Amino acid sequence: MASVKRTFCRILNIGPDAGVKRLLGAFAQSDRSVSIDYLETGTIALDLLTKLRKSELPDIVIIPFRLPILKGRDFIIEMRSQQELEAIPIFVWGSEIPGNEIDQLYRAGATCVFLGQFNSVHLNALRQFVSDSHVYEEETETGSLISCS
Repeated sequence: MASVKRTFCRILNIGPDAGVKRLLGAFAQSDRSVSIDYLETGTIALDLLTKLRKSELPDIVIIPFRLPILKGRDFIIEMRSQQELEAIPIFVWGSEIPGNEIDQLYRAGATCVFLGQFNSVHLNALRQFVSDSHVYEEETETGSLISCS
């Protein structure tokens, strides 16, 4: 029996926005190679991320600019200061991000900044990023998960 490889991507969405959760949920349902986890605040996320094994870390993190409790830029700075988390792509979205803050988000380590409420255009950009990089390959015959950076 020949083994079949398929791509797999873990996305962590942080924040309480129901519209973002709905869009990401539809994405995961339409593409079974994507899994989405949801956490409400940046402080909870940082605590969890620092406790996960490398194989359990998300491939992409999505946060709102106005992240509850911990501001988006502060979350990025904290995440980038952790060696095991520094390479994970971080996507930031926000309806009202001042121009000077966009530059600060990128300097802090944001991978991409989406302006406006997270929407289908942003989701398509995320889909393209997922299809281009930052995936895992899964050997379906053995069930083993092999990281491919």
